[in-house]
Amino acid sequence: MSGPTKFVFDTNAALVGIKAATSVEEASVNLSGSLPFISVIVRMELLAKPGLQPDELAKIGAFLDSVTVVPLTEEIEEEAIAIRRDAKLKLPDAIVAATAVKLGAILLTNDREFTKKPISALTVRSLI
Repeated sequence: MSGPTKFVFDTNAALVGIKAATSVEEASVNLSGSLPFISVIVRMELLAKPGLQPDELAKIGAFLDSVTVVPLTEEIEEEAIAIRRDAKLKLPDAIVAATAVKLGAILLTNDREFTKKPISALTVRSLI
């Protein structure tokens, strides 16, 4: 048995759900029977946006409470370096992709760069 499907959200995919939520409760991830993850880089990008309003922060908080934040480990760092060199992605995108690869997860994204430059062992699901 392979277990539940794992998903890693890119920042833009996370923002789709957060922005569409009409309440804090709706901002939580509910992927029935699946395991949602984000890279620590995505967490930083979500929280570092200048001018966030209290309602936006509350939605982001609900989203973050519903996912597992994956730290930047040496293994992910090494994979990100290889991806950055091979696929020529921006470093934050390479870190998110490496996180998905190392978790054996599907990357959820709206970023077309991931589909233009195929990355070995990375499965991408576009939300566009």
